[in-house]
Amino acid sequence: MPQPRTVYDAFQNGLRINPNADCLGDRSYHADTGSFSEYDWQSYATIHTRLTCFGSGLVHLHHQLFPEMDESARQQWIVGIWGPNRREWTIAGAGCCAYNLISVGLFDALEIEAIIFIINHSEMPVVVTSANHIIELLKNADRMPGLKAIISMGCQQEFGAKNVPGYDYVSSDVVFRTWADEKGIRILGFSEVELLGELHGRKHVPPRPDDLYTIAYTSGTTGVPRGAMVSHSNYIAFMAANEDTIPVNKDDTVFNFSPLGHVFGRMMEAMAFSTGARAGYSSGSPLRLLEDMKALRPTLLPMVPRLLNRIYARLRMATVEAPGIVGALSRKAFSDKLNNLKSGKGLCHPLWDRLLFNNVRQVFGGSVRYIMTDVPELNYLTTDRPFPRGEICIRGPTVIRGYLKDERMTREAIDLAQGEYVAAEKIENQLLAKVSLIQQIFVHGDSHESYLIAIVVPEPEIFLPFVKQILDTDISSSNSLAFREACSHPQMRSAMLQVIIDAGKALQLKGFEIPRAIFIEPTPFSIENGLITPTFKIKRHPIVQLYQKQLTTMYDELKQLQSKL
Repeated sequence: MPQPRTVYDAFQNGLRINPNADCLGDRSYHADTGSFSEYDWQSYATIHTRLTCFGSGLVHLHHQLFPEMDESARQQWIVGIWGPNRREWTIAGAGCCAYNLISVGLFDALEIEAIIFIINHSEMPVVVTSANHIIELLKNADRMPGLKAIISMGCQQEFGAKNVPGYDYVSSDVVFRTWADEKGIRILGFSEVELLGELHGRKHVPPRPDDLYTIAYTSGTTGVPRGAMVSHSNYIAFMAANEDTIPVNKDDTVFNFSPLGHVFGRMMEAMAFSTGARAGYSSGSPLRLLEDMKALRPTLLPMVPRLLNRIYARLRMATVEAPGIVGALSRKAFSDKLNNLKSGKGLCHPLWDRLLFNNVRQVFGGSVRYIMTDVPELNYLTTDRPFPRGEICIRGPTVIRGYLKDERMTREAIDLAQGEYVAAEKIENQLLAKVSLIQQIFVHGDSHESYLIAIVVPEPEIFLPFVKQILDTDISSSNSLAFREACSHPQMRSAMLQVIIDAGKALQLKGFEIPRAIFIEPTPFSIENGLITPTFKIKRHPIVQLYQKQLTTMYDELKQLQSKL
């Protein structure tokens, strides 16, 4: 099979390997039973037909919207895709790819202000979106004069669907279209665009390696989103760089929980396509994540570190940190299995796999493969201490062309940062994995201060027994007032800080890397309260703004303590 040179080539590879093989799968919601179906699959041949029809429909729609436009100006125009991971998301992106259009993936949970900025900044005339976002687009249409068409990812009837978890559909297709007409915007169902393409079919316009594949906008954690211009050759280089560490084959099933608006999610999908593997999507809610995995039985599970750290912490709590016989057996099992691995006998153990580890595998569907590697040639090992050393400089085909319409940021991106620094996210991830009491943590350092401090969100299931241990007080998980009072209690702050300090020492963190004061926040950081991104990254600037009073108080307390020494 030829090495793909573009993302378009990657899908064509999968199509050639086996056109009848499963390609994309998702789960349908049944309102009558209140449950989701098993995975429904469409083949490579079916997806190829659909992406061709959709891409042809997009091109025909553009001619309808801009009939006077010169043909030379129609090259590489931009299509936005805003919604949760689903089959239509990928078909829309692949349809753009087949006709050398630029797709812009937009996180489903992105705030409307960021969406407005991106649509205007990229001069985006068409947005493909889930029906629950249409009302926000129409409400703000006057602020997006360049937006000319909205395509719903579902069928027309989906405008009126109700009671589907994760979606908030509105009541009437007619109301939407009338409202859109008043704003000078066309609304079409996904199937309408496919039908347009079927009636006005066009040959594919395969992209060249140097053509732009996508504009990947940042989450906006440090200000307005920035648009990274990513070419097809960039993406293929990403894929090639990961072929050895993430070997994908035609028998693999990828669970694409990572947002398709993120480069990582789309790269994993392109790698699957290139080898003829299949990809399945979640049913839309993190609460159903384990249910989806059991139904899909994936072999590859791409996830962000924060989510994996939470799963890891929960597994530790249920096994090696469990009390009594369960904890003792788990610790013995882990010790024996590690000894097996160190002695070259592999990952399997004839006894403990049957008694313990196979149960853990079933949580992920029972088929996930384990991939982990050191890089001894570069002296980077998983046991390495200290973790951050020096600075990483990158050159080669993975480096993006720059930021769209932002020459200053493009120039700054290649400048070296000087001086010492603390890698806050690294510390957060290590503490999350080590301390099961912590659900979320934000580590903060002020350049004018000598210590780190932290905002800590406790894990309720583990925190409540800890409260009992420290305060000798029983608190029900349903008593939110008592929970908040426990979080603010000085003894709890002191006890939890000591747990964090002990964990930092066990992790061999340097003294200045261990937080010296904490504030316990009972309410988790969430996408809804604007404190994490759709990829579960901490939004540092908003957190600093929201907790400025608490951060200042912690530093003042540390100064007072220091003055008494």
